[in-house]
Amino acid sequence: EHMANLVELERRDADLVLRWDDDSEQVLDYLTLRLWCPCAHCRPRREEEVRKSEFEAELRKLQNAKPHVDAVGGYGVRFTWTAGCSAGIYGFDYLGKVAAGEDPNS
Repeated sequence: EHMANLVELERRDADLVLRWDDDSEQVLDYLTLRLWCPCAHCRPRREEEVRKSEFEAELRKLQNAKPHVDAVGGYGVRFTWTAGCSAGIYGFDYLGKVAAGEDPNS
């Protein structure tokens, strides 16, 4: 369980670096970030392997541009993309799990 707080989020060309207050760092690529969008529209698209593969193929076609990032209430962030879904609010613990390659919903 990643209970540290996010202190810095560095957007790079294809990924972002998460820096936590326990001095740890994680790198998360934009495709994975988008695949794990926590919104009610995207979540069901990961429930079966076939749908997840289709969703991933769709995301790969989108421009992999840096998203705009906004803090949400001291507990998470929202990413705004030039195309595709920008509705998800990613809590810090959720982001940490996704970056660690874990299922954030388990």
